[in-house]
Amino acid sequence: MPRFCRPDQTYRIVLDEDKGLEPQPAFLCRSVAMLEHQEIAEHVNHQDTKTIADYFESNVKAVMKVCVGWENIVDPVTGEEIEFSETAMQKVCTAKEVMEVLRKALFNDTLKSDEKKS
Repeated sequence: MPRFCRPDQTYRIVLDEDKGLEPQPAFLCRSVAMLEHQEIAEHVNHQDTKTIADYFESNVKAVMKVCVGWENIVDPVTGEEIEFSETAMQKVCTAKEVMEVLRKALFNDTLKSDEKKS
């Protein structure tokens, strides 16, 4: 059965610089069907924004199509987990990190049995 038919399952994406950290920060992503996958891949390859603000906003909008949450993303001041949202993504992540999540979501879209979330 295609993963698209199991929208309750997610897979984890860990930024390269976060490998080995405990607890390990991770982005929770969902699988997308080929049409949406193509739309996001085209965005990554052909960014035709007019301003820097548009560029950053379009990257976040693209990553929000696959990213549905995160874990162990903690406010360094309060020590509390930051609630996942589009605004939080813009406040927490760098442009490079957003693009890394996008690339990994598009080209390393794997769902291992130990990563299933029901």
